[in-house]
Amino acid sequence: MSRLMPADVGTLPAPRTEAAPARASRAVVTAGFVILALSYMVNAMDRQVFFPLLPNIRTEYGFSLPAGGFLATGFTLGMAVAGVPAGFLLARRSRKQVLIASIVVYSLGTLATPLAVGYTDMMAYRIVSGLGEGASEPRSASAPSSARSSACTWPRPRTPGARRSCCSEAAGWSSR
Repeated sequence: MSRLMPADVGTLPAPRTEAAPARASRAVVTAGFVILALSYMVNAMDRQVFFPLLPNIRTEYGFSLPAGGFLATGFTLGMAVAGVPAGFLLARRSRKQVLIASIVVYSLGTLATPLAVGYTDMMAYRIVSGLGEGASEPRSASAPSSARSSACTWPRPRTPGARRSCCSEAAGWSSR
């Protein structure tokens, strides 16, 4: 006497196939990489240019030396405060959205800084600029660790370790 068994018993389920993410063209990836590099370069320049200009800023606005130092500290505090919320946003939004938002905030703060009429508003603009720049840092740090980052698929390294190394070197981080 034979037992009747359903047709699917003993057979393996069909493998799940997921559509591969669409690859961007080389021109789009190169343009994205150039934009990221320029963004990083402008951010780094802004961090460094304030200090040589501080004597002229102090003279024009009548700030004391400690007050000028606090302006630099306000920028740094803005960067520090923005890191955690930016990391939170990166977990929920795309890098592109966080990058655009950070560039907009950073640009608004930087463009408003020369419009300051006193210490309080210049401090506010420097903090806003620091917030925008600080929000771009987690994005920059997370790009090399992502295997699907478009910036890290060009040029196409053969291993994930080489991919991270390639992007880290491009971003200015030494692997040594």
